Amino acid sequence: MILFFVGIIEMAIATYWTRFVTNANVRMTGLVTGINFTIWYFVIRQIVENIDNWQAIVPYGAGCVAGSMIGVAFDIDVVMARSAKWLKRMAKRSTAVRTQKAVTAKVPGPIAIDYEHP
Repeated sequence: MILFFVGIIEMAIATYWTRFVTNANVRMTGLVTGINFTIWYFVIRQIVENIDNWQAIVPYGAGCVAGSMIGVAFDIDVVMARSAKWLKRMAKRSTAVRTQKAVTAKVPGPIAIDYEHP
């Protein structure tokens, strides 16, 4: 069952790797390649240990199919842009609430001590 989830992660990462290579993003391409290499090490080890059991490998294939679909469905640029817009909206809303509270805060009136003169 773990190979199913590894397949999802691996193919989603491979999809993002393709986007980073296409955009010539050197740092992210290197980072994703390192992660993908680590995943492949685990997958190859599992496949070699279960080379006679094809039923152990089928979940990996199903995970790869699901992962590639997920990677294409969720465009990282769109998700990041939406997150940035949401954060800006929240920051504006937070500032507006603080400003409104400062303006509408009740200022205490004069107290008896203010009127007493020695």
